[in-house]
Amino acid sequence: PKEKFYSKTVFSDDFVSYGVPEPVSNFKPKHEPIKKIAPIEHETVNRIDYKPPDITQRTQLIIQEKKYEPPTEKFEALSTTSTAYRGQYAPPAPSAKPLLKPYSKGIKFDAHSMYRECYSQSGFK
Repeated sequence: PKEKFYSKTVFSDDFVSYGVPEPVSNFKPKHEPIKKIAPIEHETVNRIDYKPPDITQRTQLIIQEKKYEPPTEKFEALSTTSTAYRGQYAPPAPSAKPLLKPYSKGIKFDAHSMYRECYSQSGFK
């Protein structure tokens, strides 16, 4: 072929470049102190609207304090539940675990094995 191969795709033919986008502007408030125009007044809404109660008429406490008196009865150290409910006595249940003893068939071990009986020494010398 004498013609040069056209290697562009349909996507690259249809693509329109709009260039590099501009950076997005920041909408966050700047951390700058607000300069005051006039000096701060000391009159606030709370100070204007708050009416303190008149306490000149109070001559005694509303709730009288009681003098501490130690208990006259001896402390038993039992709660209501422990005195009322003693429960039903039952002896401890027997253990369900098997006794730990070695497993054996009752045959005496004679120290002979299949390997020892069938092994023949090789002729390496």
